[in-house]
Amino acid sequence: EKTMRFSLALIFVMLVLIESKRRTTNPNTEKELKDLNKKDKVKIESEIERLNSEMNKAGTTEHELTRQELIKLEKDEIDTRRRLVIVSKEKGSNSRERAALLHKLGGIMYKLRKYSDVLSISKEILSIHENLDGHDHINTAKALTNVGAVANRLKLKNYCEIVERRALAILISTLGINSKEVMLQKGRMLSYGISEAMVASGLSYSEYQDELEFLDPNEL
Repeated sequence: EKTMRFSLALIFVMLVLIESKRRTTNPNTEKELKDLNKKDKVKIESEIERLNSEMNKAGTTEHELTRQELIKLEKDEIDTRRRLVIVSKEKGSNSRERAALLHKLGGIMYKLRKYSDVLSISKEILSIHENLDGHDHINTAKALTNVGAVANRLKLKNYCEIVERRALAILISTLGINSKEVMLQKGRMLSYGISEAMVASGLSYSEYQDELEFLDPNEL
């Protein structure tokens, strides 16, 4: 996780430097962003490849859970699932309280390396935010990036790209194309191997739905 955070921070710095250079030479930064020159793109993709190689090496020495850690996590899972049943009855299946507990449960399952369960939980959280906040809200974008992160972990590359492109569109529409959050999202997408991230503008909700409809069911 530390390596991933470092890689995203480094990518962000690179993107900011590139964008700063453009702002001093051409005020039409949105057009410049779409016309990203090959030299910059090659530089970023080369750095991504190097960082991905380092992360893959780091992944081979993953910390093994001790028996005590495993017992505690399994107990926490049972307790959290019990609380979820209660909260669902008292607050409803689409409540923020339930979303918060699901988020906690997802963290537990991630530590237990039950990534398929984490993906299902992340989808539930996304559904809650879509219902409570709407399809174009920043909270929905954050939920989409969480789904994308787990999909990437499970090597569901097409699904990962679809949800990350949808998140990008929301961030652009709510925060602006030159915002820090959009730059970080593009860096995140590049780290997942989405090579067109720098020139992508994201997916509208209807486009997102269409992409999901034609996606191989095995990737959902």
